[in-house]
Amino acid sequence: MSTQNTVLFALLTCFLSRPAWGGLAEIDAGGEGVFTEYRCSVIVAKVDKLWKVASPDSDIKNHAILSPLATLAGTFDPSLHSSLPVEFYSDGVTSSIKDPPKQGATVLAVIRYQVLIHGDPDPRNLIVSEVCRFMPGNSALVVIKGMDDPRVNETLRKLQEARANPSPDPYRGNTAKPKK
Repeated sequence: MSTQNTVLFALLTCFLSRPAWGGLAEIDAGGEGVFTEYRCSVIVAKVDKLWKVASPDSDIKNHAILSPLATLAGTFDPSLHSSLPVEFYSDGVTSSIKDPPKQGATVLAVIRYQVLIHGDPDPRNLIVSEVCRFMPGNSALVVIKGMDDPRVNETLRKLQEARANPSPDPYRGNTAKPKK
């Protein structure tokens, strides 16, 4: 291998192994603060409207209006919000979401509600991009048949198991298990 090829190979290896390129971050349902400080919630919702927008950094961002039906985990209250505007990426490379759902679909989604991103003055609602091992297909957004879809109960079971056996936080020590 020539010196130029060796240098190019080394640079590509370093560049592609960065977390943003070499792999997606993961949300641990048993992690401290996931459903509080990080403001995640797992919801069931209907997709009322869906559209794509090219952002200034050339990424294609999806926007949707959801009608929340239920919350499986987290503090989001669907009884207070009949409509929820959200943003998300769906490419399967920089997001765990492979394809956006179709308008009218019922979805199981991991959202972050009213969060400030990149210094924006106004809070936004996001469907996360991270890998979610407690979700079907490890995706943060999954089309389901309805509340009675077996994947809803399976997701709830995985959430309950993770929350009953919380992950130790390397900065705050082990967390207490919730009381039954």
